[in-house]
Amino acid sequence: MAAETIKLTAVGAAPPHVTYVKAGKEKFIPYINQRLKESGKDFKIEWTEAYSQTLAKFTEVLESVEGGVADVGLVLKNFEASKLSLEQVTSVARAVLPRNKCTVGWFKPDRSDTPARIRAR
Repeated sequence: MAAETIKLTAVGAAPPHVTYVKAGKEKFIPYINQRLKESGKDFKIEWTEAYSQTLAKFTEVLESVEGGVADVGLVLKNFEASKLSLEQVTSVARAVLPRNKCTVGWFKPDRSDTPARIRAR
């Protein structure tokens, strides 16, 4: 019996050489495929990858997933500020907080692997 194929579309507005899209293309998608293979489930994913604004512009990536045009969105948070307001904290934290170490504490409560030079501030 042939494995069932699930078709998924990953969309990113930036070209594939931009860091977050490259990470999605070269790390995330292969990781998902590997985990699926290791699970022993009888299905596979056929990925359609749409980058460089071929499917969605920078401000349309979330809407393309929301509308069912794509299944996975690689989003650059700066272009979706109104929809990802919590993601903007690190962008404005330096302007409103006396020291940036406060944001480190918010996003990483266990800082045991933070270099000593940062913890000392």
